[in-house]
Amino acid sequence: GECEVLSFSFHEIPKVKTGKITSKRLHIDKNGKEMCFATISTDYGVFDVVVFSRYFLKWRDIICIGKRCLFIVDGGILKDIKEIK
Repeated sequence: GECEVLSFSFHEIPKVKTGKITSKRLHIDKNGKEMCFATISTDYGVFDVVVFSRYFLKWRDIICIGKRCLFIVDGGILKDIKEIK
């Protein structure tokens, strides 16, 4: 899709975003490990992302509702997250 921001037009929404986690839903995967589905609100809109178990275990303390973070999202999958203080 195309997104227009401050009169600039992007062919793709950037993969690196800053925003807040507005919701998360925990889920147990087919291997019995915890993962989650999260919603991120950014300047580009609201995005639903999947956080697979191998990443969720690593970022469990960062993925909290209301926390402001820097995200790398690719194809709806959260690839990296860092808390902004």
